[in-house]
Amino acid sequence: EANFVRDEDGQPVRGEDGSYTLVLDPTAVGHGELTFRQEPNGAYTGSTWVYDVIVRPDATVAPAPALAKRAENLTRPGGLTQPGDRIRYTVTASNGAKGSLWTDAVVTDPLPACLELDERSVRLDNPSAGAAGKPLSKAPSVAASDVGKFSLAAPAADGRPVLTVPAGDVGGGSSATVSFECTVRAGLDFSDPAAVDLGNVASAEGKRPSPDDPDGPD
Repeated sequence: EANFVRDEDGQPVRGEDGSYTLVLDPTAVGHGELTFRQEPNGAYTGSTWVYDVIVRPDATVAPAPALAKRAENLTRPGGLTQPGDRIRYTVTASNGAKGSLWTDAVVTDPLPACLELDERSVRLDNPSAGAAGKPLSKAPSVAASDVGKFSLAAPAADGRPVLTVPAGDVGGGSSATVSFECTVRAGLDFSDPAAVDLGNVASAEGKRPSPDDPDGPD
């Protein structure tokens, strides 16, 4: 939010050159717009001024990353999951430290062997990284800078392929959301607990600007 410097009576202070000083109290790191509107009156017609604003992070403030995951059965909401059901997963990576910046965040999720990923459904919603819910393209492998892509590693010894999604930078007070949909495979051996285990835990990692060199590498 923004407000003019005011005197003890609450009136905006006008400088000798006729200028006013505006104080900004940003709510989040990143790009935004500052809009001034002058309503029309007997002396002036209405006017609007729009300025681009960049709020830079405070490198002395450490980010406070948090991760939340939600699963939704799209085929039988609230019912017992069965082979053939389609499940949507939503992973939200947030930063709770106002003024900080969590950089190069990457979300990983080892998918259960009993799930088949719909690769067309993988999406990232992080407007500050230029990704507003857009579908992602698959790559053989990805680095933290490959925002807009994802990779799916070959199954490990436990049979779980790992989904990796670069999520970009997450400013304090904001979040990045990764969503994807899977289908429960048919022909599962229900006598094997590992084969039908739907449990999976996502994780995320990233960096922060250096307090000693805010404009240098993270």
